[in-house]
Amino acid sequence: MRKEWVTRLLTGMSVVILTASLAAGAERTVRIGIVSDGPVIRFDLQVDLIQTEIKALTSGEFAVLFPADKQVQGDWTARGVVSAFDQLLSDPEVDLILALGTLASHIAGHVPALTKPVIAPLVIDAALQNMPVNSDGTSGKKNLLYINTFQHFERDVRVFHDIIPFTRLVILADEQIIAGVPGIRKRGGDLARKYGFEPQLITVAHAAAPVLEQIPSDTQAVMISPLVRLNTAEMQALIDGLNALKLPSFSLWGRPEVEMGVLAAMAPERRTDRIARRIALDVQQILLGTPPESIPVGFQTGHQLVLNMRTARQIGVYPPWSVLIEAELLYAKQGQTLPRLTLSEAVRHAQTHHPQLKQARAQTAEKAGAAAAARSRLFPQLHAGLGLSRVDADSAASSFGSRAEQALVGSLGFSQVIYHEQAWANAAIQKIAVAAADAATAEQEQDISLSCAVWFLNLLKAQTLLQIRKEDLKLTIANMDRARGRRAVGISSPAEVYRWESVLANARKSVLVSQARERQAAIALNQLMGKPISAAFQLVEPALKDPFFLISDPQIFAVAQSPGKSEHLMHAAVSCAFSTSYRLKQIDAKIKAKKREQTAAKRAFYLPDVHLEAGLSHQLKRSGEAADGVTVSVGTAAFDMDPPEDRAWKVEILATYPVFDSGLRKAEAGRINDQLSALLFTRKAVCVQIETAVRKAFHSAGASYPGIGLSRKAAASARKNLALVTDAYERGVMSIIDLLDAQNAALHAELGAANAVFDFLIDLANIQRLLGQVDFSADPDLKIRLIKALSYGITD
Repeated sequence: MRKEWVTRLLTGMSVVILTASLAAGAERTVRIGIVSDGPVIRFDLQVDLIQTEIKALTSGEFAVLFPADKQVQGDWTARGVVSAFDQLLSDPEVDLILALGTLASHIAGHVPALTKPVIAPLVIDAALQNMPVNSDGTSGKKNLLYINTFQHFERDVRVFHDIIPFTRLVILADEQIIAGVPGIRKRGGDLARKYGFEPQLITVAHAAAPVLEQIPSDTQAVMISPLVRLNTAEMQALIDGLNALKLPSFSLWGRPEVEMGVLAAMAPERRTDRIARRIALDVQQILLGTPPESIPVGFQTGHQLVLNMRTARQIGVYPPWSVLIEAELLYAKQGQTLPRLTLSEAVRHAQTHHPQLKQARAQTAEKAGAAAAARSRLFPQLHAGLGLSRVDADSAASSFGSRAEQALVGSLGFSQVIYHEQAWANAAIQKIAVAAADAATAEQEQDISLSCAVWFLNLLKAQTLLQIRKEDLKLTIANMDRARGRRAVGISSPAEVYRWESVLANARKSVLVSQARERQAAIALNQLMGKPISAAFQLVEPALKDPFFLISDPQIFAVAQSPGKSEHLMHAAVSCAFSTSYRLKQIDAKIKAKKREQTAAKRAFYLPDVHLEAGLSHQLKRSGEAADGVTVSVGTAAFDMDPPEDRAWKVEILATYPVFDSGLRKAEAGRINDQLSALLFTRKAVCVQIETAVRKAFHSAGASYPGIGLSRKAAASARKNLALVTDAYERGVMSIIDLLDAQNAALHAELGAANAVFDFLIDLANIQRLLGQVDFSADPDLKIRLIKALSYGITD
């Protein structure tokens, strides 16, 4: 107790003296020595960056120096590193020592007595290396502060085993680190028994070839620890060799080696930067009087599984979905650049290639052909004929010369409808039917365009929501690590970790559901565009200034944002929707056709049908019996019967009128009148539906647009709150319930912000569909006319 009191008194006096010196403007000179494992070959801990961070943080308080003669390298042996420590610990000009090396950090934790502060930032696994640790998360060893940088060797083994359920694992490690950290062998054996695999340790020095030669043929996976003495070329050769052997690999160092071709890693990308900042903060605390042994050794780096999918394809490994949903996938698309696809391009693809539109256009062409056929019957008809006849000789002889045994006859006929009400009505109705078919095709084109635009936006939304869900999954994993850290220092119970494991399972499920929705949206979009179902595109997110949108016009946008003019805009939009509605155009065409049919039915009561017929025939050849006529004997008298004239003609006008039809005409007229009345009522109902739809769409857009800003504000506030609660949770001030609430609030705020943007764009697309054109970039003239109409309606 007295010793503790004396320590506190001395610390307090140091702080008072230091404060007084700072107030006087004096900087205390501090010399920091560095112990490294050996000459840095590939793993550069960025000593310059560490020095810069320390100097920047302590500037104005201390004059920190890093004398070149106080930077001592070991010879990659435990003995050499111990010798370097002895040298700096006994050097009175060195105030603090940095152990910048895996071996140096390990040895720092086992030096019997440290006479000055030592910071060891590269501890692989505190438990594995038997580093000193107190229940409060500090080293508890005088003058020792280490940073548990890698932390979770077992976690990495477990994740690798999830990717590849191996039973024979090779572990590659630097031979000097293995010699200096004997606990690595034991820890590897313990994990092998726990996860049921057979390990083999292969030590690595300076070259890749001897390592590749030592790998047994039955090896199923390779785990690579930091190989500090391999240069970049040899490391690349090692990775290429492992991939050539089709061996899955896992790097304990992290992402940089995955980018070189290693299959997977868990460590964060910018760990060295964070280590440098952490070292600088620890140096500042120590210089300000905090004992090194009282500073927590934990280092919450977070982690992200990174998979090199190009390597996965090369070695024939396909990680399960449970792994893929948490991973960042490098080279996932086999190196090809996805074609960019804008909203307008997607809609035009649908308009050009959608099967239903092709069918509709073919049906419209058929209607046009039918109309042309109906109209042609109203014009003169001219026909020619050629006939060859043959009768038996007796019949020819008994025909009194009117028919030869063989005859070749040519004919020419002419007909003209002078007046036929049903024919004239049919021609007019068929012409109107073509206009109705055109309107129906245009309506179907706009419906498909709207569906394509909505699915395009839904796919963008699904991609955004999937990314948010993945970020939430990463956050959940990080929070579970925080819970384990709290559990390790006795702040929380095992139940807290189990709770986070439950949350993690639900987060994984949410990612899978989001992935399924993204794929479903992509399939729907490809189907609408007439593309292969598996086609992939890089979607370009549209903005409000995109010509696709009518609201891209500044005048319309300004009015849309003005509540005072919104009713005028809505009224003008309803009028525009009436004038451009393809559905109304179809109904109007049907009404017009029905009225023409009604007129024809009335005329049928008092007008006849009148036709003109004319014909000319000519016998081209006669032969056989009676070809030149016959001689007929009557008693003793004989008469010569000449053959008929070779040429004959006729002209006739025929008028017909149904005198009695049993009430058919009256019944038909009544039926047509009823159909016309039904069409007129239908038109009124459709007008009400259009106005209702326009007003609903405008109200929906009017609510969704302000919602974008509000949702973003809510998301920003939720993120700030989450950061504060997370920090408090790490310090043990807040409970898991507080953090869960903050995380859920942030998640739903982010989802709400994403939904708000795409919901508004979908509302705009629906409004434009009601105005008769989904994509206004496709018809600039219509856009100009609508803008003028809307502007006139607003100012009227």
